[in-house]
Amino acid sequence: CACPAEVEDDGTCGQGLMLARYTRRDDPSRNTTRCLAPPQFDIFRAPPRFVFSLCWLWECFGPDFRGPDSSRIKPYTIVLPNVTAFHNMERM
Repeated sequence: CACPAEVEDDGTCGQGLMLARYTRRDDPSRNTTRCLAPPQFDIFRAPPRFVFSLCWLWECFGPDFRGPDSSRIKPYTIVLPNVTAFHNMERM
């Protein structure tokens, strides 16, 4: 598994990627932003939902995000700004 791409110096992602905000659920002050491939909207599931594949190592995140016990994986939330079901349906 590859680590998620870093955000460019100008705060954007490379072509074909989008910003993703990661926030630790146990400590919301620990957050970071990376670049991911956009999810697909699967209309064949009930109910329809976003589907994307993520695979990387906890070590891909810096020590500021991982915290003092950096070897133990902690729960986190990924938010993809400006992604809605309506937005993706228009793009299909």
